[in-house]
Amino acid sequence: MKIQLVLLILGLTSGTFTAVSKISPSVWKHISKNASVNILISFKESDLESIRGSITSQSFATRTQRIQALYNSLKTHADSTQAQVLKALEGSKARKNSIQVNQLWITNQISVNGADLTLLQELDKFSEISSIEKEKIIPSVQPTESKVVPKAELQAGEQWGVLRVEAPEVWQSGIRGAGAVIAIVATGVRETHEALINGYRQQNGWYDPARKTDSPNDDRGVGTVVAGVIAGRLKGIGVAPEAQWIACKGCISFTCSTSDLLACGQWALCPTDSRGLDVCCDLAPSAVTNAWSSQSDFYEEVLKTLEVAGIASIFAAGSYGPGCGTIGYPGDSVKSIAVTSTEISNNGSSPWTAGPAEDGNIKPDLSAPGSYILSAWHTADKGYVGMSGTFVAAAHVSGVIALLKSKQPEASLEKIKEALLNGAQPIVPTGQNCGGIDDSIFPNNHAGYGVVNARVSVALLS
Repeated sequence: MKIQLVLLILGLTSGTFTAVSKISPSVWKHISKNASVNILISFKESDLESIRGSITSQSFATRTQRIQALYNSLKTHADSTQAQVLKALEGSKARKNSIQVNQLWITNQISVNGADLTLLQELDKFSEISSIEKEKIIPSVQPTESKVVPKAELQAGEQWGVLRVEAPEVWQSGIRGAGAVIAIVATGVRETHEALINGYRQQNGWYDPARKTDSPNDDRGVGTVVAGVIAGRLKGIGVAPEAQWIACKGCISFTCSTSDLLACGQWALCPTDSRGLDVCCDLAPSAVTNAWSSQSDFYEEVLKTLEVAGIASIFAAGSYGPGCGTIGYPGDSVKSIAVTSTEISNNGSSPWTAGPAEDGNIKPDLSAPGSYILSAWHTADKGYVGMSGTFVAAAHVSGVIALLKSKQPEASLEKIKEALLNGAQPIVPTGQNCGGIDDSIFPNNHAGYGVVNARVSVALLS
């Protein structure tokens, strides 16, 4: 086996294999030092744009019917394209049960964990495969400030972020998020937390693609904080306290794998049970809140498909500033809603993460409270934390979306985005200018359209 590997590496470096091998050099480099490697297989026949275009051109009575048709087309396409490769992978699993295979029909790819040299050599022979890349590991979004809050310091009433987005004014009309479901892709969620337990939708409400754990859990707390801001039911932490949350664990510790994130995006379109079975497209959420960012565009096909399905993709703008053009991906994609953070003074939070996006579009899209926000914490069922970061700001926007969907369940994604952007309120200008737009003019590349406002946006949704 070692002799074969040396020959393969020598062939790669000498140019013998570069013209024919579908396997990237990073895969060979990894397998030369390790017994196995996690890979992502892509296929030559991948007509995803045509499938989405066909669905868009049709009329459906409900969003669920649209999503089901989208799933049926994508799954059929993947099954047909991948049939022989999947058969070979099943044979490999029978020989070595440590191999994990996950069909990503949403992008027409297959992720394989634990591929060894023998399997790589076998896969390299399939003419239908276009490339075999090494799985990438990217960071989850990090808090810029975090402090556990003792019980004695917890104050009664709504938190300042909830007040700033004027959620209580919407509650007075009886709209508190009931009927809306928001998905969270982050580090997991502590299901048993006192502020979250009654908001968890148990049916197909949890997926952990890496470990296949049975119920929601959280190693680091980011996802629990996000869930608390969106739908927390105690201590005044939640923007939409009657909304339901579901979650996919795309990040373990403070890192996320591209394969797990793709699996979470697929799960959000048509949620499964914790084992990845029982696909139910009628249980799709209204929005997906993402607490991660990357420097590559590997997620773009997922964003496009979720948009066709009418599911909003909310992303933290990141903390890569200061400086223009520092907003992270997928927040800089036109298919996502990127959110930056504001302080209690209604200024933007430091460090600035600013647009424009690489394509010149204005980014971020919105601002929201994200400086020292109280929320649920993952260490105890009655634990709370004060945390800062753009992912906390993104959670406020998702909470407002829950209120909008609670008012009008069949509202299209286009109408939801229109209400969000047109309802946003200005923040305090600081004289900065990115992309030739002063931050006193809205939208701009520092604050987007301004601070999200539930009261105004709900009133605009007709």
